[in-house]
Amino acid sequence: EVMVEKGSMNVNQSTWKKTVEFDEVLNPDNTERYFLFTGGRGGGKSHDVAEAVIKATFETGIGVLFARYYATSVSTSLSPVLMASAERLGLSKHFTLTNDKIVNNSTGSFILLMGLHESGGTSSGKKSIGGINMVVLEEAEDLDGGVQWSRFDKLDDSIRSVLKQNRICLVLNPKNRNGEVYKNFIEHNFEVESFHGYPVEICNRTDVKHIHQTFHHILPYLDSGWLAKEQRAKIKAELTLLQGIGSCQKKKC
Repeated sequence: EVMVEKGSMNVNQSTWKKTVEFDEVLNPDNTERYFLFTGGRGGGKSHDVAEAVIKATFETGIGVLFARYYATSVSTSLSPVLMASAERLGLSKHFTLTNDKIVNNSTGSFILLMGLHESGGTSSGKKSIGGINMVVLEEAEDLDGGVQWSRFDKLDDSIRSVLKQNRICLVLNPKNRNGEVYKNFIEHNFEVESFHGYPVEICNRTDVKHIHQTFHHILPYLDSGWLAKEQRAKIKAELTLLQGIGSCQKKKC
C-alpha cells in the first residue's frame, strides 16, 4: 500500500491509499493522450475511476469532463458515484455540487457532468466546456456506431489545452469487435496478455496506455454464486476470443 500525502494541495492532514490501477492516469510520467480502462463485470471500474477523478481535482487548473454517452439525468446517474467516492476518501467537505458540476473549493478545479447523446458531444451543448483537459467517458462501449463515434470525435478534437496534459480516458466492458473503441484503438494494434487466465487484447499504440483490471482484486467482496456464473462466462469468453484471433490471423489483420 502506497500512501500519498496531499497536504501541499490544501488538503490538511489528509492522505489516501493508492490501491487502484486507474491511478496510473494521474501519474505524470504517463504522457499518453489516450487511456483505455477495460475489464468485465465486478472489476470495480466505476469505483476506481470515480476515486481517481476526485483525486485529480486536488491539482490546480484541472477541468474534468465526466460523461456517459447515455445519461438522461447527470444529477442521478453521474454525481452520486463521485460524491460517494469523495465521502469514502474523507474529502467531501472540499466539494460543492450543483446540477451538472462538482467544484473542488480548495483548488478551483472542477468536474463537469455530461451526457454526450444529449449534448451532441460538442461545446455547443455546454457553455462550461472551456477549461477541460481531462475527459472520462464511462460505459464507452456505447460508442458502437458511426454517429456515436462522430460525437466523441468532435469532443476529442476540442480538448487541446497547452497549459496541462490532455487526457482522454475511455472506460468500458468490451462487448464485441464491432464497437468503435475496438476498431479505432485495438484492431491491428494489440498484443495478447493473460490476466488470471483470461487472454486479453491490449492496445500497443504509443499514444495509448491500456489498463485492464479483473474482478480478482476484490474477490473477498463478491458473492460465491456470482463467481460461479463468472467462471462459466470466462470459459465462453476464452473460446470466443481464441476463435476471433485465429480468424484474424488467417486474414492477416
